[in-house]
Amino acid sequence: MIRNANGDVEEGPSRFRKLNGHWVLRSADGDVHEGIYVDGQRNGHWVIKSANGAVHEGPYANGERNGHWVLRYADGAVQEGPFVDGERNGHWMLSRSDGQEESGPCVDGERHGRWLGRPPYGQTYYVTYVRGAPQRP
Repeated sequence: MIRNANGDVEEGPSRFRKLNGHWVLRSADGDVHEGIYVDGQRNGHWVIKSANGAVHEGPYANGERNGHWVLRYADGAVQEGPFVDGERNGHWMLSRSDGQEESGPCVDGERHGRWLGRPPYGQTYYVTYVRGAPQRP
């Protein structure tokens, strides 16, 4: 176990001075990160619980988020989609607690392309994004 001066606590095995195996990282502010390290880098399935109630869950590869992640927020919103080398890339879906749903492509961490919006009551709509900015028709 490692106790840092800032109050963070890290628990897990090391091998050849590198983190290896199942680790639990508890920050002083109440966040908890739990998953696998291989040769000092996050690899495999991780669960990240924030003190505010958010839970992010998915795989790491070579220290970066890679693969399908589910991001649940304290307000009930859920985002789901793929990360590539730590950035959102590919088709993402967002469900808000009010019933609003949105889905579309992300490139380099930003909305980019045609997104579909579905309000809980009302008509489906589309918005085109360029590098995260909505475009006017």
